[in-house]
Amino acid sequence: MTGGSLVVAGSGIKGIAHLTQEAVGWIKQADHVVYCVSDPVTDVWIRKHSKSSDDLYRLYGNDKPRIQTYREMSDAMVEPVRGGMNVCGVFYGHPGVFVHPGHAAIRTVREEGYPAMMLPGVSALDCLFADLGVDPSRRGCQELEATDMLLRDRPLLVDSHVVVWQAGCVGDLGFNFAGFTNRHLGVLAEYLDRFYPPDHPITHYQASQYPVCSPHIRTLPVRELRQEPLTGISTLYLPPVGPRPVNQQMAERLGLGGRFSDTTSAEPAADDEPPPSRRGAIDRYVPTRYPSPLADYLTELATDPVRLAEFMRDPEAASGQRTALSDDERSALLSRIGVVIRRAMKDTTAL
Repeated sequence: MTGGSLVVAGSGIKGIAHLTQEAVGWIKQADHVVYCVSDPVTDVWIRKHSKSSDDLYRLYGNDKPRIQTYREMSDAMVEPVRGGMNVCGVFYGHPGVFVHPGHAAIRTVREEGYPAMMLPGVSALDCLFADLGVDPSRRGCQELEATDMLLRDRPLLVDSHVVVWQAGCVGDLGFNFAGFTNRHLGVLAEYLDRFYPPDHPITHYQASQYPVCSPHIRTLPVRELRQEPLTGISTLYLPPVGPRPVNQQMAERLGLGGRFSDTTSAEPAADDEPPPSRRGAIDRYVPTRYPSPLADYLTELATDPVRLAEFMRDPEAASGQRTALSDDERSALLSRIGVVIRRAMKDTTAL
């Protein structure tokens, strides 16, 4: 590939399992890959399959304004394009959903005459629809960013599915490697109280990042949200309060008179999983260990259904055949706790 250009791709949520073939092709062919991904498996995979790469996650800093980090991430994509390189930026989830630097970099390089495009990816919302059994075509779906919702006093469409993004960092414009404090969660809960009865269900959702882990799905009454520990990847889902009446006059105009009825949608079931803890949280940037036998094994599990079935059937036997895994890596894998698995793939000798 010759000449400066930019492609921004999404890596999805679950360690390389959500990478599209299109994104894989661009990552492998680009002169330089810059990336900010949420799991070490994808981190290792990109380093292994790219010609050169740079981990943008290192640009975050404790109490550093996120907008400053985003500008630096955008610059990290734009500068090599100006230098004549074909650059691929990779961000977890969908690269156009809550990815300020991706949009900013594309605007800049296009204004300067370089070709640029964005490739779609699997977002946390896609995972939520799949895991909670939500069909947005039934009742409609409203999505809101938590802080923006509060600042602009946005009304909620309670007869639709409602998804609240970034609830764990509501009112917090900074960053902390150890996680957010939820200090404004009470304000968010108070706002939701204006629209929903106290016993209305709300689901705290976190998509699975590894093929051996289940998504976190915890449903509780709205009145208990204040005590629920949220993280930076927490999303809140509220099912419709009830169906919206059909406008019979409009139904007649559309030729649907007497044929259209209100639909219902199932609510996600609560489970007994306890709220996610911050056990093992790392309070600073720590690079991923490379090479990583654990990341390699998780890559196989993410892309080979037969291997994954073998592991799920007998985790100890399957992991025991991977002689390259250390005892700590195998123990982390068998815990099937995302934060523990993540830590096992980090180069903690730097701590």
